[in-house]
Amino acid sequence: MLDAYALIFRAYYAFIRAPRINSKGLNTSAAYGFVNTLLDIINNQKPSHLAVVIDFAGPTFRNEMYAEYKANREATPEDIKKAVPYIRQILEALNIPLLEVSGFEADDVIGTLAKMATGKGYETYMVTPDKDFAQLVSEDVKMYKPKSRGNEVEILGPEEVRAKYQVPEPINVIDVLALWGDTADNILGCPGIGEKRSKDIIQKYGTIDQVYEHIEEFSGKQKENLLNYREQVELARKLVTIETAVPLEVSIEDFARQEANLEKLRSILDELEFRSMWERISGDGQAKRPQPAQGSLFGDAEGPAAESQDLPQETLHTIDEVKHDYYLVDNDMAVDSLAVELSMQASFCFDTETTGLDVRDSELVGIAFSWKAHEAYYMPLSADKDKAVERLAKLKSIFEDAQILKIGQNLKFDALMLRQYGTQLQGPFFDTMVAHHLVQPGLRHNMDYLSEVYLKYRPVSIEALIGAKGKKQGSMRDVPLEKVKEYAGEDADITFQLKAHLEKELKSEKLTSFFTEVEMPLLEVLIEVESTGVRIDVEELKRSGQSLEKRLEKLEAEIIEMAGKTFNVNSPRQVGEILFDELKIDAKAGKTKSGQYTTNEETLQKLKDKHPIVPRILEQRGLKKLLSTYVDALPKLVDKNTSRLHTSYNQAQVVTGRLSSSNPNLQNIPIRDDEGKEIRKAFTSTDAQHVFLSADYSQVELRLMAHLSEDEDMVLPSTGEKISIPPRLPRFLK
Repeated sequence: MLDAYALIFRAYYAFIRAPRINSKGLNTSAAYGFVNTLLDIINNQKPSHLAVVIDFAGPTFRNEMYAEYKANREATPEDIKKAVPYIRQILEALNIPLLEVSGFEADDVIGTLAKMATGKGYETYMVTPDKDFAQLVSEDVKMYKPKSRGNEVEILGPEEVRAKYQVPEPINVIDVLALWGDTADNILGCPGIGEKRSKDIIQKYGTIDQVYEHIEEFSGKQKENLLNYREQVELARKLVTIETAVPLEVSIEDFARQEANLEKLRSILDELEFRSMWERISGDGQAKRPQPAQGSLFGDAEGPAAESQDLPQETLHTIDEVKHDYYLVDNDMAVDSLAVELSMQASFCFDTETTGLDVRDSELVGIAFSWKAHEAYYMPLSADKDKAVERLAKLKSIFEDAQILKIGQNLKFDALMLRQYGTQLQGPFFDTMVAHHLVQPGLRHNMDYLSEVYLKYRPVSIEALIGAKGKKQGSMRDVPLEKVKEYAGEDADITFQLKAHLEKELKSEKLTSFFTEVEMPLLEVLIEVESTGVRIDVEELKRSGQSLEKRLEKLEAEIIEMAGKTFNVNSPRQVGEILFDELKIDAKAGKTKSGQYTTNEETLQKLKDKHPIVPRILEQRGLKKLLSTYVDALPKLVDKNTSRLHTSYNQAQVVTGRLSSSNPNLQNIPIRDDEGKEIRKAFTSTDAQHVFLSADYSQVELRLMAHLSEDEDMVLPSTGEKISIPPRLPRFLK
């Protein structure tokens, strides 16, 4: 059972920095992400029964119980509103039931269906990232948190819920949430009791009722708050409790999988311009390039291309079935022999094993090498960094040999890890992740996915060695050496094999020269840029912050004065009441489904000329964002060893091919207003001998038009440093 809006919002915000916009200008991020998750579940989990549940578009019984329920939420983004009808059409074409029940939320419908299926031999999964669902978990009802960037699927059964929320049983998650509250839903809980304290209390007392039975064991402000806000806590308990008796006129068999209407599905996907998604489903274009195994999704497809796409999960080979030779290189003599072998290769593949994913805060555990299919060598490294550097020094000249091609999956990470140990990796490079991004920018590029698509092979998952992501995930350093050898050797072996397939792909798409002459040299540049980092003047940032704080205080005072009454400027609900009930700015003001006025930026921008308070509110929100996102956050991200900020530039993430920045995102630092310029002043060059260089294309659109059209009147004036408009180009610019 899929919680529709939870997954739709998750998909929309996953692409928020680089939204998927089609040729019609439609933002398709939400639809694309939701359907991708759905197809992933269908293909990999092969459910016998499937349903999607969506929130009722109107007040529910919780709004009747508590008028302020979800009153702090901003309006649903317009792009999501536009996506939902398409998602409904896709589900209809897939013959997947979509449930929506008046007066109830999706949580309640899913809870009722889960209860309906309990004890009848079904294994039920609630697909959602929403923590509220943990209260419903039982031996045959589990939470299924879909993959997200950098995280694998997480499945929560009773044991996982007990551990995560420190509760005797999953049902006691209700008690934790009632004390904790939920700011997203405007459920207040008990003041002064946050996530950690609520878990500690329920771990000790079991339920809220038992908390009040033992209230004398509490003291000070906490006891005072528990007593003073008891009614609020009781209300919170009712609000967070998922209803499991929603009146439904359905049976579980109504959700048995049905054949899809492929013709109707193709029409919708064509309209959205989800071409690669259609190819994955139907098998079209298989001769052009390999696709993920989606041909089996909807029964029999026609034609040999579709047939060759039919790759059920059980046909994928694993390390236990495929003959391989992975060797351990764990002494000086073996390392010397490895160095000799590597030095004689024209190319080799390598993969680093580390204690984490943060280059500047992780250790090298070992390195695996491969230059022949089904054969690899794993060299473990000591936790003592000096000893690790000493052993790695035996291979330093090979890593730094510009005559040997280095193959890898996400080589930038490996190169940056090696730099922490005194080795400067030199190209030429062949990065399988970047290569696949060139030929299939709309798909995933991780090694496990590429292995299944190209090699029909399922690698050992990292979770099998160190557990699921989270606080309890172990370290590769603690895994038995034999297991690490097999895992690391497999990674290097698979990546080596992938190179041959991706070389053919690049050649067939006429992208080989672009890959070797642009993408791989760019990779070397990004390694240097990330390693160097950028200097942040923390004191300058503090000064900017103090200035912004004063400006913010003044602004908020002006806003309250304009309103004529005191109110919380940071509350969207109260802002809406001031603008539309008190000041009557817009008689046709829109409301969210919870009944509060819409006061998001898009709405306020349209109203900024209606009353001087509106631009002040917009400015106040902008300043708050600057303070929280940059002034407060950036100093905490400065590396203690280099005194610099080190972001990651993602070369294989954005479909359009541009770079993105993460951890932190430096591309979003504002520039257009004075406050934004104040923030940018904190980014400084090293010294007087260094400067920042800003470069951009010169009238790139006109030059592209001239190149593509080969029109003489356009080509001639486009060859210089600047395009001269008169006298040749006026007619092209009308």
